[in-house]
Amino acid sequence: MLLLHWCAASVLLSLISVCQAVLIVGPNTIRPSSNYTVVLNNIQQKQGKVDLLVRLDGHDGAGRTLLNLTKSAFVRRANKMITFEIPGNVAAGYYKLSIISLGGFNFNEEVELDANTLYIQESEQDFRVNITFTEQFTNRMVTKEHHITVYKHKYQVTLKKNRPPGSPFQYQLKIENHDGIPAKGVTVQVRVDEIEQTLNSDRSYTSDDTGTIDLPFDPATLTDSVDIIVSIKGQEVLQETIKPMEQSMDTYIRIQSNSSTTSLSHKIKIDVTCSDSMTFLAYYVVSKRSIVDAGFIRINQMSKYRFQLLASENMVPRSKIIVFTVANNTIVHDYVDIEFEEFSNNFDLRLKEDEVSPGSEIELLVIGPQRAYVALASYDQSLLQHGREHDISREDIWKFVDELHTTEMSDYDYFHSMGLFVRSLDEFKMDRAQDKTGRAGVSGRSSTVPVSFRTNFLESWMWKNITIPRTGSTTLIEKVPDTTTSWYVTGFSIDPVHGLGMMRKPIEFTSVRQFYIVDNLPYSIKRGEAVLLQFTLFNTLGAEYTADVTLHNMANQIEFVGRPAGDASYTKTYTVPPNVGVPVSFLVKARHLGEMIVRVETSTMRGLERDALEKIVRVLPESIVKRKSTARFFSHETYTNQSFVFKLDINKYADASSVKIDFFVIPNVLSKVVKNLGNLLNSPAASGEQNMIHFVPNVIVLDYLTTIGSQETSIMQKATRLLLRCYQKQMQFRQADGSFGVWKDQGGSVFLTAFVAKSMKPAAKYLDEIDQDMLSKAFDWLSAKQQQNGSFVEVGPIFYSDMQSGLRHSIALTSYVLIAFLEKGDRRTTVIDRGLSYIANHLENITDPYDLSIATYALWLGDHPLKTAALKKLIEHSTESNAKRHWPRDSNQIETTAYALLSFIAARMNVDGVAIMRWLVDQQYSTGSFAHTQDTFIGLQALTRMAEQISPSRNDYSIQLTYEHTMTNFRVTSTDVSKLHYSDIPSTVKQLTLDVVGLGFGMLQVAYEFRLDLMNFKNRFNLTVDTVNSTSDAVLKLHICTSFIARLADERSSMALVEVTFPSGYVTEDSLIVEKPGINPFRKIEILYGATTAVLYYDNMGAESNCFEITAYRRFKVALQRPAYVKVHDFYKPTHNAIRVYGGYKQDICEICEGEECPVTC
Repeated sequence: MLLLHWCAASVLLSLISVCQAVLIVGPNTIRPSSNYTVVLNNIQQKQGKVDLLVRLDGHDGAGRTLLNLTKSAFVRRANKMITFEIPGNVAAGYYKLSIISLGGFNFNEEVELDANTLYIQESEQDFRVNITFTEQFTNRMVTKEHHITVYKHKYQVTLKKNRPPGSPFQYQLKIENHDGIPAKGVTVQVRVDEIEQTLNSDRSYTSDDTGTIDLPFDPATLTDSVDIIVSIKGQEVLQETIKPMEQSMDTYIRIQSNSSTTSLSHKIKIDVTCSDSMTFLAYYVVSKRSIVDAGFIRINQMSKYRFQLLASENMVPRSKIIVFTVANNTIVHDYVDIEFEEFSNNFDLRLKEDEVSPGSEIELLVIGPQRAYVALASYDQSLLQHGREHDISREDIWKFVDELHTTEMSDYDYFHSMGLFVRSLDEFKMDRAQDKTGRAGVSGRSSTVPVSFRTNFLESWMWKNITIPRTGSTTLIEKVPDTTTSWYVTGFSIDPVHGLGMMRKPIEFTSVRQFYIVDNLPYSIKRGEAVLLQFTLFNTLGAEYTADVTLHNMANQIEFVGRPAGDASYTKTYTVPPNVGVPVSFLVKARHLGEMIVRVETSTMRGLERDALEKIVRVLPESIVKRKSTARFFSHETYTNQSFVFKLDINKYADASSVKIDFFVIPNVLSKVVKNLGNLLNSPAASGEQNMIHFVPNVIVLDYLTTIGSQETSIMQKATRLLLRCYQKQMQFRQADGSFGVWKDQGGSVFLTAFVAKSMKPAAKYLDEIDQDMLSKAFDWLSAKQQQNGSFVEVGPIFYSDMQSGLRHSIALTSYVLIAFLEKGDRRTTVIDRGLSYIANHLENITDPYDLSIATYALWLGDHPLKTAALKKLIEHSTESNAKRHWPRDSNQIETTAYALLSFIAARMNVDGVAIMRWLVDQQYSTGSFAHTQDTFIGLQALTRMAEQISPSRNDYSIQLTYEHTMTNFRVTSTDVSKLHYSDIPSTVKQLTLDVVGLGFGMLQVAYEFRLDLMNFKNRFNLTVDTVNSTSDAVLKLHICTSFIARLADERSSMALVEVTFPSGYVTEDSLIVEKPGINPFRKIEILYGATTAVLYYDNMGAESNCFEITAYRRFKVALQRPAYVKVHDFYKPTHNAIRVYGGYKQDICEICEGEECPVTC
């Protein structure tokens, strides 16, 4: 039986069964939405016809029927092809093929379909080689990574069976280099061992010019299995087990083709030679795990025969032709491999020019079958330093096809080695063809005018999907980015008739000028630092020229060091020899925070040759920006006058000049969320759980706009686009068993699988790409993880301790999973009933408000008899003041309160829920989100459900804002759906008063920010940052250790992030981070912000020390350098953090300035 694994590469296997007079051949794998073909051959001389019933059926582990297909076959003395159409919704399970006789002879047999996995060799290891190049003039460092394979042995040695016609089997050793070239003159030692004795001592042999050694070994004399052990210079390189043989040695068949390669519609000639006279031939053509053709030929007592096959599209790109006959009462076979030189899809790309100017247009001719789908892209050649996975190459296709035909070797049964198995009665014996495969389990192949300022510097572009018209070709005109570089254009084509079409290699063209300037700018600097902006001038005009280079001071953002204040530009003159890069630099300081425009222009030959470019350098503050917001919610059923007082909580150590205050009027509960879709929470999204922060709000917004009948089509389209992008990224975290994990390919998580499944269900209304079968498998996986007592226990990493840790009887996680089942409307009543019973049995002992709020909502969704009692108990744990209600807790009080509001809504207690809504609104960030993923997910879900009960269609009110004797008035009506913004509030204001008069619903929000010195933070982590001495000032190496400060025994943090920022001018990469030995390894590394920051992810942290070393290289020259910092924090509790400030080698301004830029003290 075959347990299907859809995500794994499948190996081509076929089955053969010989039953009296019937030969049966078919694949052993079935695939959804494809055809399964089995071939029946009546080879009995006396049996003129055979009546058979063929059934393909399957069931799951619980015995439920998954597939039941039946066809009858009336087979005369020829072959009959039976094809079953496999549905697209076939689930994983156990499948079998049954062949039943309906008359003529007695036969009833079931063929079990076995599962096979790809065999991985352990005799080799992949390594990465990193090479670093440093540019002489700019100190720019480029690291190129190359993958190499190191082999355990110098040669690869395989044992092969060869059988000359009319002769017994001969054993041969094949000695090859790892590139497949025969190794001649290699001496090996061979020993043949039986289980209890050595048949002969070591004997030496030397390979001939073809790398072959013939062994004088007769397997026919064996009575028991033996081991053949091969050594080279005392090192064992091969051990194979040989089983005794039980077949005739003088019966054989041999086939040859006129060529191993062919083209479509060409004739393939097959010559067959047999040891005896033949009465028939049966042949099968196997390609891509399926039998694509078969035939039966009658022959009048001939020992040699030639037949022809027409090469068809079904055989592309590789096929195997297998021929069977009966000789000397023995079924014999042989096979030959056929490879196609070209794919049937004649897709091609052609460029009109191979050299253009940056920013100009290219003309691209696309050729292929009419109506074929074509995907195109172009990328900068420099991306190849990061890897060669940018294209789908022909080698990728060959490798995939090779894997389909790769099987594990069997020394005796070559049918098994070819992916076949044999059954016969005593009437016929089975023979084996000679082996033509490579190493066991390894495929034969190895396992890319005013001057116009250039502003478009994309590294990849085009990204076009087109359909080829009926003419078979089309022309595209595309604008090239402004980069001076070499580009690759690549693409592929898919056609339902002609299949896949692809390019042999990408098309290359160059965008270049004869005279141009290239930048080498840092990603970011800090305000007040003196930084050297570096460029390089190139001249390919063939002679030396003098060039002027001007740096413009856009919007007075730049201070030129050593120049008068307020200069609008700074021009330098350089002599530029031909074909030599001349370094150019300007020493500047940034005046303002934000994006600093760097606009540079150069000209020569009195302006006949000019170039200019414009780029952005980010200017960061010297300290950390703290953002806060506070909000008030009101809902007036009648005309009412209500006052609100906002007191701003600005840290006393804050930089007074950095305070910024904004006031918002929000007439709709989701107005903030809609405006900030895609940017709700400024947090990393490298894990499967964090990515959901970008997924969930889009679903909530779409649900809300759909419910209220919104006509905001642009917003809905934007939300749908973001939803699709997040869905595609989330699928990267799907595991092979159908679950979802925090990290790629590291196992599933009960909590995250439930989170994703419950979120995907409503999202499927807006995305056709969401596979319902995928959701079903996720819930199947969750069902299998339920304990006997009805609870759920986390099997993945613990990154959200309150939910996953298993403390307090796993009430929170069990309730969470049940909510996923119940909100989906799942019919797994046994799982749901057992889970609800488990919660109900523990309800009396639940004391934690977090557990109680989630459990109460689950009981209400499940309509459990104890739902009212649970809600009553939940209310008793709440705190109510100033017309607000919430559930206090050291952590997760937003999530706790949100679940409580969902329970109130489920109980139709909307009026009482308003107080809870007021408190939740107060906790929102200025973007509309909450502190972290689960807060945002449940908080927005609860607020949306409540907002659906409160319509803003009756809004009609006035607002008066008062501060420091200044008053400003606002008016809101039912036509206002977007939020109103007011920012002219002085930084000295500490209190705002707002008076609302009128009818309707709305929120008042005050958002403010200030900068705080990095040292003014309280610690919940231990953190040490030590600078390691290095041999060069251009190298910065840090030794960092951190651990969690626990207040309770065995307390651990949730997911912990260590963020390392470097001083301006330094960059790093992930290969420069070395983890020290410990019990808690980091899970992922992210390099951000132009390689100026590294973020390390840990599942959690405890009292153990978590240490690593990280190295950065100085790429840019910066003086008056500001300190950098290392920060560690709990992702789910951001207030649990620690920050340490450090500084690297500080360059003096005199070290980097030149000429008039230098102060007089230099």
